[in-house]
Amino acid sequence: MTYAAVVAVVFAVSVGAGMVLGSLRNGRADTQVSAVTACADETLQVYATPDIAGVLSDLLPEYQRQSESDCDAVQVIAESSADVVDGLTEGWDADAFGPPPDVWIAEAKSWIQVLRASEEGAALVPEDSPSIARSPTVLAMPRPMAEALNWPQAQLGWGDLAELVSEPQGWTAHGHDEWGPVRFGLTTPDRSTSAAHAIISVGAALGGVWADQLSTEGVAQEQVRLNLLQLDRAVARTDGTALEQLAGLRRADAAGDGLTFLSAFPIDERQVWRYNSGLPPGTSDDDIRLEPPEVPLAAWYPSEGSLALDYPYVLMNAPWVNEDTREQARDFLEMLQSPRTQERLLELGWRGPNGETGDVLRNVEGVSTERAGQSIDPPAPGVVRNVLDTWDTLSKQTNTLAVIDVSGSMKEEATGSGDNRLDVATRAATEAVSLSSDDSGFGLWEFSTDLDGQTDYRELVDLGPLGENVGSITRRQALEEALSEMDPEADTALYETLLAAYEEAKTNFDPERVNNVVLLTDGRQDNPGGSMSLSELKARLTDLADPDEPVGLIAIGYGAQVDLETLEELTEIVGGQAYTAERTEDIEQILLQALTS
Repeated sequence: MTYAAVVAVVFAVSVGAGMVLGSLRNGRADTQVSAVTACADETLQVYATPDIAGVLSDLLPEYQRQSESDCDAVQVIAESSADVVDGLTEGWDADAFGPPPDVWIAEAKSWIQVLRASEEGAALVPEDSPSIARSPTVLAMPRPMAEALNWPQAQLGWGDLAELVSEPQGWTAHGHDEWGPVRFGLTTPDRSTSAAHAIISVGAALGGVWADQLSTEGVAQEQVRLNLLQLDRAVARTDGTALEQLAGLRRADAAGDGLTFLSAFPIDERQVWRYNSGLPPGTSDDDIRLEPPEVPLAAWYPSEGSLALDYPYVLMNAPWVNEDTREQARDFLEMLQSPRTQERLLELGWRGPNGETGDVLRNVEGVSTERAGQSIDPPAPGVVRNVLDTWDTLSKQTNTLAVIDVSGSMKEEATGSGDNRLDVATRAATEAVSLSSDDSGFGLWEFSTDLDGQTDYRELVDLGPLGENVGSITRRQALEEALSEMDPEADTALYETLLAAYEEAKTNFDPERVNNVVLLTDGRQDNPGGSMSLSELKARLTDLADPDEPVGLIAIGYGAQVDLETLEELTEIVGGQAYTAERTEDIEQILLQALTS
């Protein structure tokens, strides 16, 4: 991993016999710490998530007073949980990153699950890592908006969130057209704990299970995937971190725009308390206090339950951690679990490890210690990784040329549907267009034989952004019209069409997007007058394949006449995949997934 510039305050505190607090960082940064001069070989290296690292620095004198040794040195380095996971997964380069962690205080156990998803990471993590504090993930909303949804009497679940943010009428549907659309803020889930917890929870709710019961099979359910896609398309702001979103909201509030900046976003309960109290986000500093915002936040505690920031204390199962270090780490944990330390954490807005609260949370508007929902554990390691990977795929902008077979056999009834095969295909393609953002690239061809003179394929809509105008209408509207007017005729000229479409996609390659040709056919090459053989097509595709400018080929075959073996050979040449769809729901799901990935 590489480091960017330092973006937060650097603490350099030397206490007692060489105790040091490292750099407080938001994201990756160059490590800046005071030199450890005494007992350097016995220094306990503690990597802690930045929002709690400052508290640990304040506790170092207390630890030194309790220690029986003058050589119990502790170095606390503030580092994001995502970066620690990256470093440990990649083998931890001490020359680049500094000494490896003896103890890791992650922001949440969900990061432990991400680490455990790799074989290397799983070996480093013990079975039990006790929490030292807790703050549940909530859905934050400007209070007037929450009250328009009957907060705090009503309950809003993660499953309700997808419906709320995709409401086409926005706040007009709730009697407030002056607020405009429902603006949902979500940061990058593979860097942000609250964002990761939100998509895990939404996926679980849409799959009808608790988050800790979510399975890989559940994530793969097409309806879950489509609802996550709808959630992604509804995201209005993707600021780098949730704390940056809070800072942006604070600026908007000062300008009188607190009800039009963001409508809802996931964050932990403690940050709602800090925001409403006028405290700066992201740190444990309570000496700096601003005026409370004009429009405070309200915290929804989702009815299905909530994953929490639970700050697990991970004593690494690593070869660099010897028994003396382990003993020192256990002593440091004992101090963190002491009543005095726990009381301090409650004063700073955290809950205790078991959910107990202090007066500060009980006496601030916007949070409700009585309404906090069930606390749930993160799902299995592979599931967490799968959710993050699925979201990453869904959130990528695409540049897709759809090529649909309109040969005569597409008139045949799709099994059990009452519609013909082409109707099923165009319905799925239309839904894919509706789910894609205006920035996504899309184009549409049809093919059979002699559609345009002696040419076997015809461009219906050229490849380009959906929000761009094509004549007097947008490309999105042009695609919807073209799909509704497609009509089956003639034979299947597969080879010539596939090559021409691939060449077109190469010509329109966009390095900032995922570039694909998605081809749907219900047959095989059956054009007797065709000028291209299979071997010629393979040779041409081999020449066009370029790993520096990859264009994938997704071929979907439907019906008994499909030559799957040939489709697999062709997709393998350029990188892609061939699928067969035997049922109506198969063709809809596979085509929709291909067109939105």
